[in-house]
Amino acid sequence: MKKEPLVLPEAQGPPTTLTEKVYVPVKDHPDFNFVGRILGPRGMTAKQLEQETGCKIMVRGKGSMRDKKKEEQNRGKPNWEHLNDELHVLLTVEDTENRARVKMDRAVEEVKKLLIPADGEDELKKRQLMELAIINGTYRDSSAKAVVQAAVCDEEWRRVALAASETQRMLSPGMPTLTGPIRNHAAPLGPPLILSPRMQRAYGSSSGRKAAQTLGTDERTSLPKGGASSCELDPSVPRTKPGL
Repeated sequence: MKKEPLVLPEAQGPPTTLTEKVYVPVKDHPDFNFVGRILGPRGMTAKQLEQETGCKIMVRGKGSMRDKKKEEQNRGKPNWEHLNDELHVLLTVEDTENRARVKMDRAVEEVKKLLIPADGEDELKKRQLMELAIINGTYRDSSAKAVVQAAVCDEEWRRVALAASETQRMLSPGMPTLTGPIRNHAAPLGPPLILSPRMQRAYGSSSGRKAAQTLGTDERTSLPKGGASSCELDPSVPRTKPGL
């Protein structure tokens, strides 16, 4: 659930320090781990609450220390008087009176929410376990796996698209493609062959036309540049000297 940001009034008066205790209901819930719920993994829950409220948050009293043997040894010693008190959360804030009161009220409200054991699914507990897994490097998120798989598929698609683009570049106008027109090698090359009437009658049949095509091709390969006229191919046409 998204929290509303803390709105502070303009500072009025000199700075002051406010302190308040919020007792933990250990007698009503003796088996519940309130200390772990308040502090969170590596103290992250308490640190986040300090940033949100501007108050310093400390767990004090009986059962506040992880090492129970050390707690018994320190009980009654100077600076350890809080161990004689019941388990509680100590809140401290320093600011002007009007601003400090706003911060303290928000901190007390948020701490009291942490002291209510959740029935059923505990969203805070799930978040703390996730944070602990992240710290230990053992966190595995199914949604993160899906994102990784999608990235792999996208990379594979890019690789295929790049290969297709490279193939298209290699087959572009500089090289023949399978989709372009195929040259008909049976078609005659160069200028059309002009036959005399006698040769046309000789090559009138289908076999004659085929032979003419072969002849025309062979003749063209031996002709000088510029082609040949019909009289040069027909022996029956008399040759005359130029100018006569």
